[in-house]
Amino acid sequence: MKKRTGETRGEGQESLIPAERIERAILLSRGQKVMLNRDSAQLYGVTTGRLNEHVRRNQG
Repeated sequence: MKKRTGETRGEGQESLIPAERIERAILLSRGQKVMLNRDSAQLYGVTTGRLNEHVRRNQG
């Protein structure tokens, strides 16, 4: 089973990431599901610095 990222790449083609890849990146810390910045950045194909920029820009 694959999950859609919602991000479009190329000419109208949606990028699909296998659910297993996402599930492997999710960790359990003190009862909370978390994902490390480096794993999130890797899934989106960007650097951790770029990911952090976007997170700061899109906060509340």
